Amino acid sequence: MPTMQPVTDIPQSLLHYCRDYVRQYDAHRFLVSLYLPAAVRARVWILGALNIELSRAVEETSEAATTAIRLKWWQEALQEIAEHKPARKHPIVEALQALHSADPLDIPSLQAVAEARFKETGKGILFSSFVDLLKHLDATAVRMMELIHAEDPKSAYIWGRLWALQGLLRAVPFHLQSGKTFIPQDILRIHDLGSLWVGDPFIHSYRWQSVIV
Repeated sequence: MPTMQPVTDIPQSLLHYCRDYVRQYDAHRFLVSLYLPAAVRARVWILGALNIELSRAVEETSEAATTAIRLKWWQEALQEIAEHKPARKHPIVEALQALHSADPLDIPSLQAVAEARFKETGKGILFSSFVDLLKHLDATAVRMMELIHAEDPKSAYIWGRLWALQGLLRAVPFHLQSGKTFIPQDILRIHDLGSLWVGDPFIHSYRWQSVIV
């Protein structure tokens, strides 16, 4: 089992930037982090901030080309960190570089997470089956959880799936108004929602309650 390395060399200004970023955009993860050891907490804040940036690359634009450019930017920034080149002038990139120097990161896996997020740029029903959805979550949110909690990957895998699924359920209204849904086609069919009008903000709540239950 991997051993966490001390992260005392990370500048406090960068660490606090990532902490505040996670607190603003991922409050649940931030609250959980307060109960973790300091070494783990630093990874949660820094990798959590990266995870938010990858999510925003998808969620803040409806143009697939723009999303691809933003995700590619992060892949290239991570590659430069792996090659020990000067970090780009971005506080999260600089924090990632500092963390990598103190406790080496699995850079190829982080780049793979960025690549997999491009799947989320589509419209309509993104996944044909629940199995396909789980495969995507394993390649993104779950993999990120494993990288954050590298000292216990088995537990990180289990909690990563649960964390990702509850996050998707909470985001159902947002995704629908964006013209897409992560709820797979086979689940929609079971609940007689196969003809759902994606993009209509006026969703009958009782119908979605049946899906969530």
